[in-house]
Amino acid sequence: MEANDRKGTSEGALLRGRDAFSRSAWSEAYDAFVAAQSESDLDPDDLSALAETAFCTGHLSGAIRAHEAAFAGYLDAGDPRRAALVAAWGLAVDYEFKGVQSVADGWNRRAERLLSDEPECVEQGWIALGLGDTDRSLAFARRFGDRNLEARSLHRRGRELVEEGRVAEGMALIDDVCTSIAAGEIRPYEASFLYCMTTGLCVEVADYRRAREWWEVSHPYYLGFGPNIFPSFCRVSRAAMMQVEGSWDEAEREGQAAIEELHWTGKKDVGYAARGLGDVRLKRGDLSGAEEAYREAHDAGVDPQPGLALVRLAQGRSDAALALIRRALEEVDEGDRIERARLLPALVTLGLMAGAREIAGPAADELWSAAEDIGTPAFRAAAADARGAIQRADGDAGEAAKTLRRALHLWQDADAQYEAARTRLLLGDAYLSTGDVESAALEFEAARAVFERLGAGPDAQQAVAAQRRTAAGGTVVTARKTFMFTDIVGSTELIEAVGDDAWRDLLLWHDGSLRKCFAEHGGEEVDHAGDGFFIAFPEPRVAIDCAIGIQRKLAEHRRAQGFAPQVRIGLHATEAMIANGKFTGGGVHTAARIGALAEGGEILVSLDTLTALNDYARSEPRFATLKGIAEPVEIVSLDWH
Repeated sequence: MEANDRKGTSEGALLRGRDAFSRSAWSEAYDAFVAAQSESDLDPDDLSALAETAFCTGHLSGAIRAHEAAFAGYLDAGDPRRAALVAAWGLAVDYEFKGVQSVADGWNRRAERLLSDEPECVEQGWIALGLGDTDRSLAFARRFGDRNLEARSLHRRGRELVEEGRVAEGMALIDDVCTSIAAGEIRPYEASFLYCMTTGLCVEVADYRRAREWWEVSHPYYLGFGPNIFPSFCRVSRAAMMQVEGSWDEAEREGQAAIEELHWTGKKDVGYAARGLGDVRLKRGDLSGAEEAYREAHDAGVDPQPGLALVRLAQGRSDAALALIRRALEEVDEGDRIERARLLPALVTLGLMAGAREIAGPAADELWSAAEDIGTPAFRAAAADARGAIQRADGDAGEAAKTLRRALHLWQDADAQYEAARTRLLLGDAYLSTGDVESAALEFEAARAVFERLGAGPDAQQAVAAQRRTAAGGTVVTARKTFMFTDIVGSTELIEAVGDDAWRDLLLWHDGSLRKCFAEHGGEEVDHAGDGFFIAFPEPRVAIDCAIGIQRKLAEHRRAQGFAPQVRIGLHATEAMIANGKFTGGGVHTAARIGALAEGGEILVSLDTLTALNDYARSEPRFATLKGIAEPVEIVSLDWH
């Protein structure tokens, strides 16, 4: 009686599993098949169905076990064709997604041997596809009328075209396949897999709009199939889409879930998920969290650039940042235009910040050429950003504004909100340089609103500072600031002594170290030319503390490493006019002249700046006649030691 009850329970679960499988209700089918399997043996067809539902619900180990049992069952039943299909498109795929390629290859070869003495059959087309012979698999698909094999083969051909650099052709083929899926011509299991692969490929070529459009088609189609229709490795692509569209909280959750679900596999998908997680944290200003995620990506075998390089830049280590991004590009084949285009924008940014036009210019040109070939809006927008920045650095603000407007439209076409806001900052700066304060104010306000909504703290602060530079729509206002001018003493002789390459490395270290100190003390970089900085501080004490910090850092580096450049610093607190985003007036000139009067390793400060600040050691005051300043100015030298 008890045995009959168990048999009835097993048969009931099996019938529920088959019914759910026929409706593509993957989670329901998986639970029912597992319940049936625990009570009795399943036949090979049911085991194959169990394996598919396990795969679609993210149970990769369960899929492998069920496929192995199905393979053995088909062999025992004398059905080598079905056994070969399970080997090639069950076990080989399972192990490939697990990251065990040698085992996957072994199952593909086993499938090939099983059919070596069989007459021509459609299963041989599936084997050919598994072995990478797309032409042969397509021929078999069309000869035997297998729409599922044809869809898989065409999708593979589309990816091959993309990898060859024929992106438009490849993506057009992908669209054709996805249209067949949406029309219901492909069975749901194949459809789920191909939609997932489509999303990943779209993200890879930065075609976010196409990814979103196909997701909108596929997502409702799968709502009835259970929440886990896309296996965990597809979370990585979805997280990337969420990040671009501005859903950062969701992107973080999706990325973290992918890492947790995939960590045991050792696949690179873990690294890609971690890199995406780092990108979100970097934009939020969480540098330690971003660095942790980028290190996890590196540990999983995925290059964390350009994110880690940008973390180093934010930390004030511009020399390390440039070294990281240049190393990453050196390791990418010149023919891999997609990967190089992903890295090149950071090289342009870092090159310009280092004053190395000879680095930034060629990088921007290569990016422009690659983006035109790839053709997706996001890459073309990044290329226009880079070209606009080069034009701005070359002093052609008018052309820069035109190019950056194109970049903005392209980012908007890609629905990339954060990137569009970043371009607005560049565009606003170009407008200011042409005297169009009203247009600059509009761009800065639009950028600030986006950054604040997204939670991009550092960028929001940058936008607020840019808004201040517009001076309330262009009216000339005054503000009291403490201005700092710095300069390397004897730079010409240094260049001759160490050579151009060593000088460039030294300058990168110098700029990064000083910028880090400026940021820590609330300094606003007004200008940077050659090896000198013009910085505005809100009040004297933070400016003085920053100057002392700089000299002490240089002295410490000198003691530890044997050399650091001698830097002179001048400080002056004064009222200054702000017009067209620029500080002007006699007080600015006074500050610059005080800086020029200082010697290497010295901090010269106007005595007026030290009013009510009596806790700094200083020399006796002296009057100095400054070039272009009618009245002598009383100055002191701070004892920063």
